[in-house]
Amino acid sequence: MLPIEKEIRELEQFDCRGARALTLYVRTDPAREDGRNLPAQLAALLQPIRDSLLDDPVLLSAFERDVDTAHAELFSMKPPPRAAALFVCTARLLAYVVPLRFPVIPQACWDNHLHLKPLLAQMDEHERALVVLVDKERLRLFRTFLGSIEVLNEFTDDVPGKHRLGGESQQKQAGRAVVHMGYQPPNVHDHAVRKHLDRVLGAMKAAYAQSPADHFLMAATPEVRAEFMQLLPRRWRRALRGELSVSTRATPAEVLAAVNALQERMERRAEIDLVARALELDAAHAALGPAAVAEAVANGEVLTLIYAAGLELSGRVCENCGWLMPGPGPAYCGRCHATTSEVTDLIDTCIERVLKAGGYIEEVKGAAAVTLTQANGIAAICRFMSRVPTASVT
Repeated sequence: MLPIEKEIRELEQFDCRGARALTLYVRTDPAREDGRNLPAQLAALLQPIRDSLLDDPVLLSAFERDVDTAHAELFSMKPPPRAAALFVCTARLLAYVVPLRFPVIPQACWDNHLHLKPLLAQMDEHERALVVLVDKERLRLFRTFLGSIEVLNEFTDDVPGKHRLGGESQQKQAGRAVVHMGYQPPNVHDHAVRKHLDRVLGAMKAAYAQSPADHFLMAATPEVRAEFMQLLPRRWRRALRGELSVSTRATPAEVLAAVNALQERMERRAEIDLVARALELDAAHAALGPAAVAEAVANGEVLTLIYAAGLELSGRVCENCGWLMPGPGPAYCGRCHATTSEVTDLIDTCIERVLKAGGYIEEVKGAAAVTLTQANGIAAICRFMSRVPTASVT
């Protein structure tokens, strides 16, 4: 079990023993307004709890101690992730922060137990990978998850090489000595390699049974790859996500770096496919551009919100019906005629609305972000559309 999995399991079993614990979920992405103005985000989350404790100085003092510890843990993260979950109970010496790769709905709780449901939901979004490094003699088996790596198994088998046979390698045939001057018969070497690869497959199956993975990654020498792929059951071949360029003698840190680089490339390819899909859908199933996306978000129609990394979008929000308007916008809502208020980061508002509706958020980079400029950097795939949008790309 990876350390982070062990620690989260310990959080699930944590007993406050009558004390209270602070649970915080915050957006820390410096590319977004909430992340850039983290103190203001924290103040908005914590002030209602603080106000509820004004009549109890003892509890208020305990709360402030937890807040001070949370601040110290949160601002020590370098570089800051997109989001973070914090769990603090100074009375029970607990202070734990989990960096998260996906945005969350900001929230704060000070209770007699930890609020883990959003964290566990985030964990389900991260994939576990089985990493197989194999050559003719050696296997090294790892598992990676949430930026951590664990060694599962490693062994080396004795595989005779295809060495040349000398004068001692003589056989008597019909009373005569026959000297083999070529290489050792290949069946001895090949049989040993096949036996080694069978053992590799057994180790993979045992590792998967003990701790299932979502996919596996492989690094194999050219001589081994073809035969190994033939031996893999079909379900394993389907689970092969990619191949690593790393030696079987690489350190765990080097393996993890290679895995992270490969997963980054795979994410970029997936983003390209996602953006292409959004651009190909008709107006009844997708919204393109700030105005159409804001309308779809306000209507609660968005399944997946897609935006280019670094995109800045200001706007206004109706104080009565919650209608969203990108750009300067009118002072009064076009739907209910109530007053509107300015927001400096309309994307943050959209992210929170989509997450609360059970949707997904995709921030795209590189080639996908360039392609998304066709929709001014923002699009949405919708679960349904209440009507065909009249808003055009602006």
